Amino acid sequence: MPELSFYLDTEDKINLVSFVFAQNGYLIPALQYSEPKHSIVDSTDKYLSFVDQSVLFFIVHESFFDEPLTWSSFTKGGRELFYMPQRIGGPTIDFLSPGAIHADGMRVVGQGSISYYPTFMSSETAQNVRAPKAQDTFYKKLMSLVKDGGISLKLSKRIFWIGNKTLAQVRNGTKLMNVSDETLKTILVPGD
Repeated sequence: MPELSFYLDTEDKINLVSFVFAQNGYLIPALQYSEPKHSIVDSTDKYLSFVDQSVLFFIVHESFFDEPLTWSSFTKGGRELFYMPQRIGGPTIDFLSPGAIHADGMRVVGQGSISYYPTFMSSETAQNVRAPKAQDTFYKKLMSLVKDGGISLKLSKRIFWIGNKTLAQVRNGTKLMNVSDETLKTILVPGD
């Protein structure tokens, strides 16, 4: 599964979603809905209104989105709630976008990612289908945007990209989840 892991603070995430919107794409928050009707996020203001409700968004673009997403449901507290399972219909690019938290008086940016599955279940034929090449092309554009001006950080066996604006925040005291101060000192060379 192609995946780019990152640390992106608000400004870098806004740059990413603004690019999606500029390309006439949109986001769908992966939420529990009271009816089988999802929200569409097609502006920065709408994105910011959903960041505290959902950490996962599905990125949709006409170049690769071929089929409607499907709904599943479950009952909780006597209410039927609906959600869209990943990998059925679409296809979509997943944007895992946790918000920053405050811990011990410090602002901490969590780990996120953009990714997609090389195959998806067709909502029309119930067959496993290879994702269109256009999805990979769009994913690579997002990947380039995240990497532009940022730096990479290897933690264990995974590589995380620290966004350009996030890097400036780290230099001003923002912390990265699961990254020690010692590790940060090795990558934060003045002038990089």
